[in-house]
Amino acid sequence: MAKPRRRVAKQVKPVDHEKKRQRRVLVIGLFMVALMLLSVSSVMFYNPSFGSGEQLKYGDVEFDLKQLSNGGSVLVAELNGQDVEFQNLPTQVGHLDVDPAAITLMQMAPQVGLVADPQMELEDASFVDYARLQLQLAMPGKAFNAMLVDDDRYSLPVMNCSRANSAMPLIIFNLSNESTSVTTDGYCISLKGSGREMMQLKDRIIFEYHGLLAQGVVVE
Repeated sequence: MAKPRRRVAKQVKPVDHEKKRQRRVLVIGLFMVALMLLSVSSVMFYNPSFGSGEQLKYGDVEFDLKQLSNGGSVLVAELNGQDVEFQNLPTQVGHLDVDPAAITLMQMAPQVGLVADPQMELEDASFVDYARLQLQLAMPGKAFNAMLVDDDRYSLPVMNCSRANSAMPLIIFNLSNESTSVTTDGYCISLKGSGREMMQLKDRIIFEYHGLLAQGVVVE
């Protein structure tokens, strides 16, 4: 008579929820980057009098016009060994209302936080994330990303103005229909404008930070 077979209980591995969350964050992040590139292409710099291969120079910084595969173009300049993209020339953003104290805070601090609201509309998020990327390239090793509130889509620190100090001022991206401006409140720097206007503000900030502009005036 055959002996009955012993049934071995199959071990079920516990679900690693943290790994699942990280994969979800990665997938969503890649999707948002793709949308960002598509959205930002609609406001790329274009000037018919500035042909491909020409250069413009402000101080020691030269701008090249880079043609993109989608037919658009961006201005590119090398700052601190990094290729930084611009949608405007210094003369095109000098009129914006920018508090000089904001630039001084950024120049003097060893760290600068770039803080966004994860609940903003996807198109606005694409412009803000693009602006944050270019600011990080313009301030390598200094600027870092953060969020105003916790969100599973972003594995980033949560910060608000209460965390800002002289060693770590925070730049808050405030999407608003108010006049485009950069203001300061203590060690908190507020960028106000629409998603598209953030392209102008980030260009103005970078130009001031690197000395191409001084309070909106081109430095010779």
